[in-house]
Amino acid sequence: MAKTFSDRTHQSFSYQNAGNAEGGPDELNRLSLVISTNIQKITQNTNSVQKMVNQIGTAQDSESLRSQLHHVQNYTNQLAKDTHRYLKELTSLAESSSHPYQVCLLSEH
Repeated sequence: MAKTFSDRTHQSFSYQNAGNAEGGPDELNRLSLVISTNIQKITQNTNSVQKMVNQIGTAQDSESLRSQLHHVQNYTNQLAKDTHRYLKELTSLAESSSHPYQVCLLSEH
């Protein structure tokens, strides 16, 4: 399921939760999609962090900005950890697969 939060600049940050792995081609596809979505969110959040960092020491600097920056950094770090775990799951499922197409999916993403 997607988890979403909005910051005070109305940017949205979210990530996909892969849930429990069952195995099979549907699970490989689902994990691939979740990983792809999470990587996009990490990229978006990293861009947002950079914009906030650039505001520190300027007229836009505030406790609210610093708090928001801290929150987005922690959130993105957790997202990266979760995505790493999903990548391990995907690799494990692909390696244990007996169907060649399933292994091919991993190498294409």
